[in-house]
Amino acid sequence: MPSFIGFGGPATLGAALDTPLRWCALAGLVALGGTALCLVLVRPVPPRARTALGRLLAAALGVGAAGLLGLLLLPGPLSGPSVRLRATLLVLLIACWALGRYALTEPLPAPGGGRDWWRGAAALGTTALVLTAAGCWQLAELPPRAPLVPALLLMRSLQLAAITCWLGGLIALAVLLIVTRAEQPAMAAARRFTPAALVALHLLMAVVSMQAWQTVGAAPLVLGTGYGRLLLVQLGALTLLVALDALARACLQRPWDGAPGAVVRVVLHRTLAAQLLIGAALLAVAGPLPLWSPELPVALLQAR
Repeated sequence: MPSFIGFGGPATLGAALDTPLRWCALAGLVALGGTALCLVLVRPVPPRARTALGRLLAAALGVGAAGLLGLLLLPGPLSGPSVRLRATLLVLLIACWALGRYALTEPLPAPGGGRDWWRGAAALGTTALVLTAAGCWQLAELPPRAPLVPALLLMRSLQLAAITCWLGGLIALAVLLIVTRAEQPAMAAARRFTPAALVALHLLMAVVSMQAWQTVGAAPLVLGTGYGRLLLVQLGALTLLVALDALARACLQRPWDGAPGAVVRVVLHRTLAAQLLIGAALLAVAGPLPLWSPELPVALLQAR
């Protein structure tokens, strides 16, 4: 039977706060990692948006750190490796925040100034931090006696890293466009982030498709189980997100002056809002901490 988690657990403080704290840690990871990557790619950040984006970084770090510290300090069945992994995750969040703050305040060097490599190197470093943090999260979430399957761990880590880079970066991009009222410097900055967002979105779709094929593997199991239908919903939502992303990128290439520009702004803002809502729903329903856990296919359970 399907099971809903996170509500109505044992009446102890640790058990009651475990799921909310894990959600805080996950939300902080997604928002902070994606925002840091977005800031590294779009720099120089328009001056009007620096205060708002700095507050976004601070809020994401505060939420993530509060969740992780709560999990570490509250009494609970955490094992030694899990404690070390969560502590490492906290250090990685602080590193992402520091990199985002540096990208937010450091002006972009002039071409030929000897530091044109900074953006690429910082983007690779931020991506490595996000991927490492995703791996630490997945390892920390493993039950104490659960077998470690490297391929499955890698797949889930890639899925969380792609969600972080895409959804967290989209949050930062939305703040940037709203605060600056979609001025031309903000449009240029947004265009520098869209290729990375597209790569992350396609990676997410590829990982979900691979999970569907390896886990279910046959059409009757996809259509006849709640688990398979959830995978179909994920693939449909991701297909819609790819279409919305293409529309947003088309809007960014249009002229922004006069009455046509106002229409394009409205379309872009609504497209970003739709992507954020769909992404948040996917994270809630089918992310690392799903609110709803459908039954696995009977054939898969028998194979195990």
